[in-house]
Amino acid sequence: MESFASGLFNLVSGVRLDSDARNLRPLSDTQQSRGDDKGGDDGQDRHPVHDGNDQTEEEGEKIPNDDEEQKSRPHNSNPKIVEEATSFEHTADEGPDSGDRNPRSQSNAQKLEDDQQGQGEATDRRKVGGGNDDAKSVAIQKSDDTNGGQNSGHQTARSKIVAVKKIKIGRDTDLERALGLALRESEFLVDLSHPNIVKLEGFVEDVSAQKVWLIFPWEEHGNLRDFLASGEWEIPERISLIYGVTLGLEYLHGQEPPLYHGDLKSLNILVSSECHALITDFGSARHLESDHLNKQPKGNDHQPRTATDLSTSQEHITLEALFSATASTIALAGSSYTLRWAAPELLQDEKPCLRSDIWALGWIAYEVMTNTIPFHDVKKDAIVIHRVIQGNLPSVTEHARMSLIRALCSVMVQCWSINPEGRPTAEECRKLISWMPRIVPASTRSMDEVASQLRHARLLNQLGHMYRQQADFLSALSCFTEALNIYTTNNDNWGRAEALRGLADVHRFRGQQAEAVPFYSGALQISTDLGDESGRANCIFGLAEAHRLRREYAEAAKLYSECLQIHTNSGNKRAKAADLWGLAKVHRLQGEYSQAINLYSEALQIHTDVGDRRERAQSLSGLAEVYVFQHKYSNAINLYLEALQIFIDVGDHTARAINLWSLAQVHRFQQVYSEASKLYSESLKVNTDIGRVLGRGLALWGLAKVHQALQEYDEATQLYSEALQIFTDLGEKDWRAATLMNLAETSQKQGHSGEAISLYTEASQVREEMGDSERASAALRMAADIRRTLQEATTDSAETFKVGEDSLLPSE
Repeated sequence: MESFASGLFNLVSGVRLDSDARNLRPLSDTQQSRGDDKGGDDGQDRHPVHDGNDQTEEEGEKIPNDDEEQKSRPHNSNPKIVEEATSFEHTADEGPDSGDRNPRSQSNAQKLEDDQQGQGEATDRRKVGGGNDDAKSVAIQKSDDTNGGQNSGHQTARSKIVAVKKIKIGRDTDLERALGLALRESEFLVDLSHPNIVKLEGFVEDVSAQKVWLIFPWEEHGNLRDFLASGEWEIPERISLIYGVTLGLEYLHGQEPPLYHGDLKSLNILVSSECHALITDFGSARHLESDHLNKQPKGNDHQPRTATDLSTSQEHITLEALFSATASTIALAGSSYTLRWAAPELLQDEKPCLRSDIWALGWIAYEVMTNTIPFHDVKKDAIVIHRVIQGNLPSVTEHARMSLIRALCSVMVQCWSINPEGRPTAEECRKLISWMPRIVPASTRSMDEVASQLRHARLLNQLGHMYRQQADFLSALSCFTEALNIYTTNNDNWGRAEALRGLADVHRFRGQQAEAVPFYSGALQISTDLGDESGRANCIFGLAEAHRLRREYAEAAKLYSECLQIHTNSGNKRAKAADLWGLAKVHRLQGEYSQAINLYSEALQIHTDVGDRRERAQSLSGLAEVYVFQHKYSNAINLYLEALQIFIDVGDHTARAINLWSLAQVHRFQQVYSEASKLYSESLKVNTDIGRVLGRGLALWGLAKVHQALQEYDEATQLYSEALQIFTDLGEKDWRAATLMNLAETSQKQGHSGEAISLYTEASQVREEMGDSERASAALRMAADIRRTLQEATTDSAETFKVGEDSLLPSE
């Protein structure tokens, strides 16, 4: 058996444990560099987004390690160790436990840890039976200095600080068992290589001294909980951390056979010096057989357990609670999980499955967004167990920060499904989160002023996208405008183009196409000058949307096709699907339904494959529109309802309002006026709440149509008048003309012929200004028909009066 010192020398270049000889040897070259794996980059795919907020009268609006030098060190060289904890209860089995610690000043470790514990943020965990029993972490500083501890607090050019997970071996502990568990965990780790999985640097074994250590890189930011407490992080930065954990979990579950972690929580997530999340602590991990991958629990899959079921099931669960006050956690003897993060099937003594990790992933997202542990307001573990099994979980949307990213709320709720089968896979979670605004956290203290400003601008851009997705257009405009000013001041043309495109998107989503076009054109010119083909395509797509919304279909189709060619060549599936959606919309608006169905279906398949729920819902709505125009109302309603639920889940208020309006339209066409009125009213409320003026006008118009059909002309006239004012203020000429026509019809029904003639004439003038001579002439014919009717009535009245006069004359 190698000595402790010689083991450490091998550690410097990386070691792999030979489990038979129990010796250390260098890691094989098959363990790839972490940087080669996908997933470390939190850059966001800038595929175009579409709102589809056009609405015609009868359509919905869619709107440097010194390793070689270390190898030559003499064998009597000793590592310098700083033990961060001296007792079992004050250890952290996942490595460094404070996000603010300076690696050059480790002597203050215990003081800092105590400070953290006083805030309930310590990293202590006690776990029994999960493979990491009696473990504690220390920091080791490896150095060429052999002078008995001098400079122990400083990292020199030839030193490297590492984290050590020490398996504590008590008098009564089975040494062979402890060693076996450590070997098992190390064997898991040496086979893993991913940017979001902690890297095992080596293994130290000295049975005579009862030492079994796992060696890891020292991550100066500590665990995720400490990192979150170390600063005021913006939502996109928090989402970046959640996304990193999700990428790591997807990698684990994608192993063959799949690897179940078994104890995911913020204390078992480290934050690297680059501020990426790293999954650590594989003491509870295991490979799962195929029958346990996505196991379904016993009993009713969809209902919480009753009190009787709970009491009965608890008879079979041995819950010996091992509580850690410093970490606010509790583990269960005989189990391999920490209670507050444990899925209900684990608490009911059933076998774990991959979806048990997904339950914990939902809680990690909750911790990241709220800075609180699960059930932070509950002191008794029995109450926690009862709440979990009953499905009595916290409301995620009530938290101020969570309310700004409803799509993430939806993912968390899905992760917390009582039925494991109802939870998404790690891959599905990654797809759902991938489009959310995110940026890698960073401290600006180490940046110069320019770098700090530019990073702030990038963060503003991400916040702008988030606010736009929530239909908070004023906040989005403010963020993009501030970002544009920073980029302009610092001559960053790439950033300028992105901010201009963001401003254009906001105006487009607000129905302000005239304002959107100049911003798109400005961004397009910059992207072209920079040779940025992707940015150029995004601008072209935005212009295509604007032309479509202005009913300039030939130009829109040309631009969509140009985008489609670019994205097909680049292999950008998401953007390609958006281009197909736009082309489908153009074909549908021109009555070319078969082409529209083919294009929508192709887009729908891509969105389904890549996991874009929101975009999938847009394609579902597009197909529903086609069915409406083909009078297949039942098919349309089913598709609209499926899309509506997705929009509600992801928190897309704009699309929700549009879909409600579209559903109301279908019910009105079927003369189901009570349901139509209800849906129009709901759309009106959502549009009013989010400040979407055009949508509000359209909902008022729809309600007026219902009242008109019910011959409630006074109510219809009032609602039409409100809608008309909105369309006039927005410069929506087509909708203004349509509403003038509706008002004229209502006036005519009420016998106000003169007013009806005036309204038809005004509608004709508006349509003539639009270049729509055909419909302008139709409006004039309506006015002429009323005049002719009036003239005929006047003539008939005159003849009647003459006959009456004659009858009064004396007879001959």
